[in-house]
Formats: sequence, C-alpha cells, structure tokens
Amino acid sequence: MRAVKVSVRKADQLVEIHWDDGHVQELSFNTLRRNCPCATCKELDVDRPLSPEALKLTALDPTGNYALQPTWADGHRDGIYTWSTLRGLATEKRVEGETRE
Repeated sequence: MRAVKVSVRKADQLVEIHWDDGHVQELSFNTLRRNCPCATCKELDVDRPLSPEALKLTALDPTGNYALQPTWADGHRDGIYTWSTLRGLATEKRVEGETRE
C-alpha cells in the first residue's frame, strides 16, 4: 500500500491522500497532530489542549518513498508518518469523533 497523491487543503485543514488501491482518505490536521508517532508525543495525553500554532501545518515533506514528515507552526517536526500509519488512521477511533473518508 502506497500513496500516489497527497494534497494539503489548508483552508479545510485536511490532508487528502490517494492510495494505489483507489481509496481516497482525508485526515484533519487535528487527527494528524494528535496521532503524532514521535516519542515525545506518544508520552503526552491525547486529550491535552493544543495551541492554534500546534494545529497549523506549514509543510508536509516526503521521507524517502515510505513516509511523510509534517512541520507544524509551533516548530514541531519530529513525527514521521509511514504509509501504514497514515492508512491506519482511517480505521482508528478519531479524536473528537472525526471520521472522514
């Protein structure tokens, strides 16, 4: 499973991912940040309040051909989201009841 197209829709605060199996997935900036796979974020409470800067995506860069690395306006950029991690977010329980597919 691999992403073939990734679009950032800043106005909607969404990342849209087109997968090689035809599936299209939308992930909110909130879902991405709250599911950050870095060691620091994994230790934090998922329900913690986040500043507006923490939820403002400033860049989304490919890491090799296996992952994406977001940069947030608060300077955080330690999370590397593999394709399987991103695809898994579609099936996990969403923070604040978010389910968009």
